[in-house]
Amino acid sequence: MYSLCVFTNMYPTPTHPVSGTFVEASCTALRDRGVKVTICHKSDPSPFAYPAWYRDCHTVIQDHRNDFDLIESAWSPHAALVPAMEKEDLPFTVRFNGFTDAGYYKISPVHRWIEQYILDRTDAALAVSDRVKQTLLAARYPEEKIFVVPPCGIDTDRFKPKPTDTSLFSPSATVFLYAGRIVREKGMATLLRVVDHCRTHVPAAQFLLVGTGDQVYIDRFNQYPNCRVVPPAPYDQMPLWFNVADFLIHPTFSEGFGMTVVESMACGTPAIASFTGGIRDHLTAQNGIPVRDFMNPMAFIKAVTLATTLTDGHRAFLAQNARKMILERYTVDRVAQQTIAVHREVIDRD
Repeated sequence: MYSLCVFTNMYPTPTHPVSGTFVEASCTALRDRGVKVTICHKSDPSPFAYPAWYRDCHTVIQDHRNDFDLIESAWSPHAALVPAMEKEDLPFTVRFNGFTDAGYYKISPVHRWIEQYILDRTDAALAVSDRVKQTLLAARYPEEKIFVVPPCGIDTDRFKPKPTDTSLFSPSATVFLYAGRIVREKGMATLLRVVDHCRTHVPAAQFLLVGTGDQVYIDRFNQYPNCRVVPPAPYDQMPLWFNVADFLIHPTFSEGFGMTVVESMACGTPAIASFTGGIRDHLTAQNGIPVRDFMNPMAFIKAVTLATTLTDGHRAFLAQNARKMILERYTVDRVAQQTIAVHREVIDRD
């Protein structure tokens, strides 16, 4: 196989166990298939810890340059700048996980220069979705160097339909789960409007939020009798929450890939989600409820109302198709083999 060094500013630590879990999952899958993976990760979440970590990145490359066949940044620009500066003749790839990195060049002339410098030094870009690929093309990165590869595969033995205790809710309730950061950019104002409307107009709809974030939003959600918020669950317990729900609700403004949507679908829990970014690569009317007018809260209200009226047969149809799509496109082995193929091409090219 080959030797890979991954630089990432997001990676699970004892104090932040859910940070960068997709990076850990991707590295584990590559190791299981014979790739020798070294990880240089930022362990302190403070922004003031970047200088020390950048020194570590520099040292790793300088001291072990001959040990690596390829170096890769898991996030740009934060994890890509030092490898781009130090690469010399080492093949160098960068993963672009969303619009905050692939669209970084739009912020200011300085940001544009930094991103362009990294792109000029990159031998291949791994975009997590076609939408992120389009953002890279807009930055005039060569199309032949862009590969669409999911951030990691889904463990379909862990994320799968399974009987779950649903005593938290009435048997007649339709349960809508939101899992993730409870912050403005994830559409929390829209979700509040949905919860408020359903309290009086759609009594069958019950809402469950698993996550943390802006305390103002959390307090407002907790005021509603049809909604409850629980703290973030360990990653290996998330399938339990997906299986409690009848639908995932994901009213985000933008999404590079939509990992939560994909994990929910793997559990046979269809998603009601904003039809934006990478979510468009996998959500259809055959496996969920895409919301195209996602900036309009009324569109989500209509989607939730529709979901409460679906027959058991229609729900089962959506659930089966959601699970089927994941098994066909996003298994751990399939995504790992895609990644290895890109790495091999870049190494052989150089």
